[in-house]
Amino acid sequence: MRNVDRQCPRIVVSFGTGKPAEHSRGYENAKRNLRLVTAFNLANELLRTAKATLTDCEKAHKRVEKNAHHYKAYNYFRFNIEEGLGKMKIDECKPTTQETLKECTRNELAKDEVRNKLRKLAGELVNQRRERIRKYPGQWERFACCTSYECESEGCINERQERISLATRNEMMAHLLAEHSAEVENSVALKARLDRCRRLPVFPAGPW
Repeated sequence: MRNVDRQCPRIVVSFGTGKPAEHSRGYENAKRNLRLVTAFNLANELLRTAKATLTDCEKAHKRVEKNAHHYKAYNYFRFNIEEGLGKMKIDECKPTTQETLKECTRNELAKDEVRNKLRKLAGELVNQRRERIRKYPGQWERFACCTSYECESEGCINERQERISLATRNEMMAHLLAEHSAEVENSVALKARLDRCRRLPVFPAGPW
């Protein structure tokens, strides 16, 4: 989520896929044994190592964590299953795969430090949301609910002969006060008019 006052993230959350087993990093061993294995075996070892590297998120995690400490621009939360998944392939689908994942996840979530980190993250997300609502209520409504506002006054159309449609409540309020002030003579009438102009998205995903 972005900081409301700065053009940089305030909170960064990373979810890992388990720590890789040590044997998955066999590139150096393959190079040392170059003269002892056949070309086919060497190629196979290098391919397996490349695949393990692609699915190893630890290096990216370390870089992001280092930047978080160095620049202090955002709060960084990392959640990962520390034990039990090292030898499991990321695309493995055995009868026991789901149960293994669930068991390892339950064990990780049972740790006090993980629970405390989750509580801290939840608290920061709630505070961020409240700050957005307080400072930018119109923008937050647009982002969270994908609403829009359509002027209901007769003859209030654009060059394409369509009713005036605006993205946020603040924009519609400014429009009503500028173009239809006689119809919204007080705050109660203005609020009622804004509520009538509010439009929900046709599709759940909204207009974004």
